[in-house]
Amino acid sequence: MMDLEGSSFCPDPATGVDLLPLIVTAASPSETRRWQVLMASTGMWVCRPGEEVQSHEVPTIHVHVEEDMAWLTWVRPTRDLRALSDQLKRWWWETQEQVELNGNRPDDVSRFELHQRMLSGLYSRGFETGGVFGNLRWLEFRDRDWRIIADSIALIVRRVSSGEGLD
Repeated sequence: MMDLEGSSFCPDPATGVDLLPLIVTAASPSETRRWQVLMASTGMWVCRPGEEVQSHEVPTIHVHVEEDMAWLTWVRPTRDLRALSDQLKRWWWETQEQVELNGNRPDDVSRFELHQRMLSGLYSRGFETGGVFGNLRWLEFRDRDWRIIADSIALIVRRVSSGEGLD
């Protein structure tokens, strides 16, 4: 767990816990805007483009929401966009090769495409996952009710913000 002592965050009025900032993306720009508003409506500290916490010392959570799934991961501002771009290209080709070697199973292809959209959205905001692209957490939802999904993500972020972790 990251040491949060001395960091300045947004306090949660309900619990008094300092909430970690969120970078929120989705499958499209319009869905990204929608999910940013939805997550903010749960009381989360949602960073808008240009408002991101640009300190490498401040832990930030990236939330990428799709139709029935949400991915959460620790992120940090990238120090070298060119190196990150090269790393993403290598990751994309290596992953595409693995998907093809495994017979292009629909679940694998779907997850690969989702992962690619998530990383692209994160990269476009100038953030990276810390170089470990496979180390992501995701939540799968049977109920596609946007409020249930937003509230579930908010609960996890509150737990992480209070030091309980994602597990």
